[in-house]
Amino acid sequence: MNESGSLLRRDKIRGFLSMEKVFRQEFRLGVKSIFTMILTLAVFLVLSVYVFQWLHENIREVVREEDRKNITNISELNSDAVYRELSNRQILLQSMADSLSDREEYDVKNILKKMRRYAENYNFYNMGVLTEDGVLYTTSGEVVDVSEGDTPYKDAMSGRAIISKSFLPTDGGNRMVNLLTEPVYDGGRLMFILTGTYRSADLAQTLNISALDGKGFSFLIDAEGRAVIYPRKSENELYLRLLKFVNNSEDILPSKGGARDTGFRFEEENYYAHFEKIAINDWYLMTCAKEEDVFSGAGIILDRVRSSMVFIWVQVWLAIVGIVYVYIRFQGKAERVVFEDKLLRGKNFEYLRIYFGQIPEEERVRMAFFVLDVDKFKEFNFIYGSKKGDYLLKYIYKTFKKILPEDQIYRYTADQFAGLLYCGNVRGAEKKVRVLLDHASDDIRQGSIQPFVLSIGICMLKDYDDIRTVYSDAMIAKNTVKGNHVQKYAFYDECMRRERLKYMSMESAFQEAVANGEFQVYYQPKFDMRTGEMIGAEALARWKKPDGTMISPSEFVPCFEANGQIILLDELMLENVCRQMDQMKKEGLPILQVSVNLSRVQLKYPGISQKISYMMQSMHIDPNMLAIEITESALYDDTIPLKQIVGNLHDLGCQVNMDDYGTGISSLSALANISFDVIKLDKSFIDKIGNKKMEEVIRSSIRLSADLGIEMIAEGVEEKKQIDWLIKNGCNYAQGFYYSMPVSGAEYRRLLRRCEKRSS
Repeated sequence: MNESGSLLRRDKIRGFLSMEKVFRQEFRLGVKSIFTMILTLAVFLVLSVYVFQWLHENIREVVREEDRKNITNISELNSDAVYRELSNRQILLQSMADSLSDREEYDVKNILKKMRRYAENYNFYNMGVLTEDGVLYTTSGEVVDVSEGDTPYKDAMSGRAIISKSFLPTDGGNRMVNLLTEPVYDGGRLMFILTGTYRSADLAQTLNISALDGKGFSFLIDAEGRAVIYPRKSENELYLRLLKFVNNSEDILPSKGGARDTGFRFEEENYYAHFEKIAINDWYLMTCAKEEDVFSGAGIILDRVRSSMVFIWVQVWLAIVGIVYVYIRFQGKAERVVFEDKLLRGKNFEYLRIYFGQIPEEERVRMAFFVLDVDKFKEFNFIYGSKKGDYLLKYIYKTFKKILPEDQIYRYTADQFAGLLYCGNVRGAEKKVRVLLDHASDDIRQGSIQPFVLSIGICMLKDYDDIRTVYSDAMIAKNTVKGNHVQKYAFYDECMRRERLKYMSMESAFQEAVANGEFQVYYQPKFDMRTGEMIGAEALARWKKPDGTMISPSEFVPCFEANGQIILLDELMLENVCRQMDQMKKEGLPILQVSVNLSRVQLKYPGISQKISYMMQSMHIDPNMLAIEITESALYDDTIPLKQIVGNLHDLGCQVNMDDYGTGISSLSALANISFDVIKLDKSFIDKIGNKKMEEVIRSSIRLSADLGIEMIAEGVEEKKQIDWLIKNGCNYAQGFYYSMPVSGAEYRRLLRRCEKRSS
């Protein structure tokens, strides 16, 4: 047994021993107190019989209501999923149709060529062009006359945009598809119809009733009760019989007077159904299951209530009989009450807190303190369930104890652990952490545990004498690797300490800097590369200290984003830009459009559109002269109502730009769902002009923006050859050091005066 382990077992911890004495003293009970307790418990047993009956009925109704909400939530989620799947693709067809309208010539081959790319990228089964005379040309090379027969294509020839029910595809395939169409008009005359077929099976996969353990059914039906989506050409017999029953039972369907939530009898079984109307045609999503499955939660909970009451009665009598025994043996239980983690059956962080103060100084120099947690543990619980989440915590604890038996680990809260490594030095601590991470990776590859990622922060103990400080520093180290899929652990070092102090200094200086006007607006001009004329500018925040020192945005922006001060800085920059534009107008200078960045943190707070509107009105700013730039990283955050915000800004008359286009994976999806006015191609693309593969990517982006009617601006242009290449390939606007570095407000005014002289 190693020295550190024996130390832990040899000492009983003075704090714990003194705590036991307190427990013993507080728990001394006299005979009179025991008699009073017995009488009280007897009265409790009599009253509990009456209370139980009341609780039973009330809990039954409450739980059944929760079960109803469960099936309602399932229907709402499924209906939203179906609507998004179909409407996103309908929006794509609308965008294509808008880009084709009012053209002098229409080349079906060229249109099909473009559509093939979209068919692959957006998972269409097939796309095509349907002419006025009913001939369908598809991306798979088919030329089919669909003018005869009762098919969705015949409905589309009327010139309406449709989303059809399931039907067999024209190429003879046996997997059902749904048809989406969008007409293309020229001067009010129908030229042709864009079509796209989407596998019904793919759409059906969005429907799930996992919360009912797969014991129910989801139907997508029309107002008459007929199925409009078929996962396959046929389903199991129960599915078909139930669908036929619903179709023939007019009192069930909401469109025929039925309730949104209803029960019915089918094949000697009671069923419960919820109908959710979808904003497509007259379709409904029907989710149904046997009542015993829908309200299984009520039965389980009531059984548990009954069992709990019986258990309470038994425990109360056992308490009466064994109260003296509990009193005698209490000191053995005190440790478990205070220091044991109930889930892991091991010592908790409170134990570590006390033990930390007992570690001799000569031991500390050979030890390291660590904290670790699971990345996105809430998402893990959501995907796999709380039981799997608890199992993961037990796995981490047991695995650590198994492969590092000489070291200590304690659970702090939720998925967060802390502990001690007996390692000698940094290299020894790093070796032990790698052993733990490698073992977890092996188990994940073998499938013995669901995939998860650990983040670990480590501090060597030689410089610490209190647990709060070392815990805080270890957390800082851990947060530097949080979300990093390459580096899973980090040691707290002098660089992190300096960074922490620097952040604290900037945070404390923020209010004074605002009051002193240290945050200034600099302007990055934008140019038409064909003429060399300035067409506008991007407003950038600069922090200029009283001594003239400039602090880079790369330093202060992450700090202010982390503590929320970026919200005030965004509003300050927006207000200053509006004020300066108003002053420029009063000076008689030409006013060019200025774009202002909004941080992702700012977008999460409600009312930003109203603030912008108030600033423009109070300072008499033409909304067309103000553009709002939203970085592409905001597209990843589901908590930001981005589509609504962009719509509100458009209602105000402001232009909305997508900044840093191409740095993430959400760009294409955003272009299909959100109406951006300008795409700003990230500098990382421009720097790679000359690389053949990257040039083709840039060309595709330029063509896509042109097809969607969205302007493109190249960021970070620094060389003449980049300008020549961009103009040649259809990108005409840019900003970058080739034309101008960011300039102060005074210098920007001089640039505007030059523009005024040229125009005169």
